[in-house]
Amino acid sequence: MTATPAPMRYRHSTHAGNHGDVFKHLVLSRLLRHAPRTAGPGLTYVDSHAGSGLYDLTATGDVAAGAWTQGIGRLWQATDAPDACGDYLTCIRELNPDGVLRYYPGSPEVARRLTGPHDSLVLCENQPEVGALLRDNYRGDRRVTAVLADGWQVLGARPATPTGHVLLVDPPYRSADDPERAVALMRDAVRAAPDAVVAVWYPIEHGLDLTAFHRSLRDSHPARLHCAELRVQPVAAGRWLSGSGLAVANAPKAVIDELAELLPWLAALLDQGDAGWSLRAVPG
Repeated sequence: MTATPAPMRYRHSTHAGNHGDVFKHLVLSRLLRHAPRTAGPGLTYVDSHAGSGLYDLTATGDVAAGAWTQGIGRLWQATDAPDACGDYLTCIRELNPDGVLRYYPGSPEVARRLTGPHDSLVLCENQPEVGALLRDNYRGDRRVTAVLADGWQVLGARPATPTGHVLLVDPPYRSADDPERAVALMRDAVRAAPDAVVAVWYPIEHGLDLTAFHRSLRDSHPARLHCAELRVQPVAAGRWLSGSGLAVANAPKAVIDELAELLPWLAALLDQGDAGWSLRAVPG
């Protein structure tokens, strides 16, 4: 696979391996492990903003800023990780067989390694150069369709996500309407397929109105909706990404049970000053 070069504009390499990635990819690994499967075709994983799928933590550019040392760097060295970390850590160990942490998997790579031969992946990326890397990275895997287009437009035009799908909505939140678009995509997906598992990642940082975002999530009316949040430091002006959250429609009960154990441990591990966590059902 091809590692990502120095980043340009927004791309996932700007935060590869940081605390937000660790949280997001750990939860994704559990959703894929416990996703309900039906008879017939295998599971389909859909990624709205995929990135390139693989990152070199030693590369120059934003990825070398060192945020990963406070994220996956800490988890990599942990000796008391809960069992729920196993699938995620196995993905990373397989990418770094010499035991030296260098390569980090994005959500497409986590999904590729945790899905089976009859499953399929649909990966959307709108940055042309990043999309080209994504396509190159997965050219040899017939299960993968890399769509070099805007994930909003692709998934908005085809909102139906039948039972047996896991959809990750992971926008850059650089546009003021990204939160509402993410909620709308979740709403449309669950309306089209009430059993679809839909996860929306969101940042916790100064300037993002989480109260309004949570209200929109509540009003979107998925039958079963949970919000899991991990904060590594207090939210304050001038501080970027104090934490992150995942709103998950139709999360399997096994995942919720695992998160109840995993989140306090993860908050303690990744603490950068007054860390905290929450896990709650959101009323419909």
